[in-house]
Amino acid sequence: KQNPLKQVFFPIIRNHPKALLLFVTACFLIWQLPDLIFHPNDILLSGGGDGLKSYFCFYYHIHYDDSLIHFTGMNYPYGEHYLFTDGFPLITWLVQLLPFLKPFGIGLIHWSLVLSLWLTPLFIFLILKKMKTETWIALLGAFSLFLLQPQFPRLFSHLSLAYSLFFPLSWYILIRYNEESNKRKWLFISITNQLFWYFMHPYLGFIITLFYGLEWLFQQFQKVSWKKRLSEFVPVVTPLICIQLFLKLTDHIKDRPVNPYGFFEYQAQWKSIFLPPIGAIHRWLQSYIDFVDVGWEGQTYLGYLTILMLLVGGVKLIPHVRNRFRSLITFHRTLLFSFCGASILLILSFGFPFNGNPNWLEFVPVLKQFRALGRFSWPFYYVGGILGLVLLSHLYQSLSQKNKGTSYLAAAFVSFLIGLQIVEAWNLRIIPESFSVNLFQQKNLNKEQKQLIEFTKRGKGKYEALLPMPWFHVGSETFGKVATQETLLHSFLISAHTGIPINAVMMGRT
Repeated sequence: KQNPLKQVFFPIIRNHPKALLLFVTACFLIWQLPDLIFHPNDILLSGGGDGLKSYFCFYYHIHYDDSLIHFTGMNYPYGEHYLFTDGFPLITWLVQLLPFLKPFGIGLIHWSLVLSLWLTPLFIFLILKKMKTETWIALLGAFSLFLLQPQFPRLFSHLSLAYSLFFPLSWYILIRYNEESNKRKWLFISITNQLFWYFMHPYLGFIITLFYGLEWLFQQFQKVSWKKRLSEFVPVVTPLICIQLFLKLTDHIKDRPVNPYGFFEYQAQWKSIFLPPIGAIHRWLQSYIDFVDVGWEGQTYLGYLTILMLLVGGVKLIPHVRNRFRSLITFHRTLLFSFCGASILLILSFGFPFNGNPNWLEFVPVLKQFRALGRFSWPFYYVGGILGLVLLSHLYQSLSQKNKGTSYLAAAFVSFLIGLQIVEAWNLRIIPESFSVNLFQQKNLNKEQKQLIEFTKRGKGKYEALLPMPWFHVGSETFGKVATQETLLHSFLISAHTGIPINAVMMGRT
């Protein structure tokens, strides 16, 4: 008799792998983040720093600003362009246009993050299937890359950059655009997708545009017509032009810093890419390697399996170098071009070639405005991880062709390797045991906070702005004065509950 487990489980993997992956991911999210899903409006994922700042900008703008573009909550009396506030612009504008959503605003942010997490492994899986990966390997591999992804830690700190879906979705769209005959449809989807992420957070959009541009550059080594070359450049340049036109028409500030602080500080290093950031192995390595200079912004650990398979892939690629990769089939060549593009972004995240030649930045001034270079390592995580799983699938296929016994051994070996990465990712994950209550709801404030807000409300007519003491100015890159967490918290709370703007600043380009 056939094993009942095989009768039920194997047909699901074969016939409904995407539904299975979505179900497993949903179970994981419900298990690990139940409050985020079932009580999204009652909590804050971050009670300080950039996360609290993003919540405050969002809350103040939807409640007190009439303009979609101009934010008045900080930097009184000048305010700021809302795209530079790090306050989820697209969700904010949606709530401003549909005011009945205001009471559920924080919940909308949280549900958008949950949706991003839920769909991330699905699009990793879809890319893996485009690369002819075995279905069961694609399922396990997609989930392992989802668990280890570099956006997870940002979910509890800099949450506007925690949308892990942005890159797998964008890469999948690029693959479909390059292979489909209906170019107009996928051109529209590609441009719309990039603009969506630009208006969620400019870094996300710009990372996609750079990746598209580099992938297009490597595609030019193939023999194609000039018409095809130009048509495939349209989805690269169009969103960038649209964003520049939008800012030209709506941003009237003329004195933004042209040399922002952070370009040479917020970078990735080989240690932040190839060595685990925490855990037992990290503690053992600390005896031999200094991690003091490894910054959080550049933390994009690839995982042991990706590193192992990239080493194997480097050896397997050597025979193809002589014939200039002509023997590679189409989807392998596409994957290779994407890997080359992601590798250049990884090198850029290390600060090369600008660390030794800072004057070269004058030739690409737009790069200076994206000062946290370490974030450009994110595409390499996904492209390198998917390339590693494709190689692992080919290894399995070559071993399983010999005989049935070898096939079982190969399946067990591959499952063991991916299982180790899942265990590694599980041990490296950091999910807080509890979250801050939603302090933008009056009922969640303590007695002292309520008294402070009531006292301020009584004098609202005579107060033009709040002057925090000690005063702070974070993010101008020309002048900086940090604030304590207590000062930030009370400033944001009083302003959010009274509508009185803050004279101080915590924004990125003010």
